[in-house]
Amino acid sequence: MARFKSSEFRHRATFEYKTELQNDYGVFVPTWHTRVKVGARIVQISSNVEVLRVTVPMHTLTNQIEQSDKVTLRGNDYEIYLVDNYDFDSTYLSFIVRRVQ
Repeated sequence: MARFKSSEFRHRATFEYKTELQNDYGVFVPTWHTRVKVGARIVQISSNVEVLRVTVPMHTLTNQIEQSDKVTLRGNDYEIYLVDNYDFDSTYLSFIVRRVQ
């Protein structure tokens, strides 16, 4: 099982979930709401397309993150491509994310 130092979780990650709200004209508009802000460990996986592995400590709020959520890191939005958590037991959550173009 992997163990990380707390200093490795130095990047601020904001996980958001999507809802649709009806505007004044009756049109449903997609809106993003913050689920949790947490320190994250980031490892770049690919150099040609920005694909990252984001690891966060597991707790009550991070346990609610879903694959349909998005994450904002360093001012850029990423879609969660894969929840890759097979070797972290219940200590960390790991995601493969791709930058939204």
